[in-house]
Amino acid sequence: MIWQDLRRIRAEAPLVHNVTNYVVMNTTANALLALGASPVMAHAIDEVEEMVRLARALV
Repeated sequence: MIWQDLRRIRAEAPLVHNVTNYVVMNTTANALLALGASPVMAHAIDEVEEMVRLARALV
């Protein structure tokens, strides 16, 4: 089951919007990249609406 999920993540490279603190931001981005996802660390209020439309997941 987990391998199927990993294959799907790598095939789809979903955009993952991360609203996290600056301490773990780099680690979170690197973990998502290692899985095959496409992390974005957008914190600006002006970007929220667009990120909601584009992202496949929220952390």
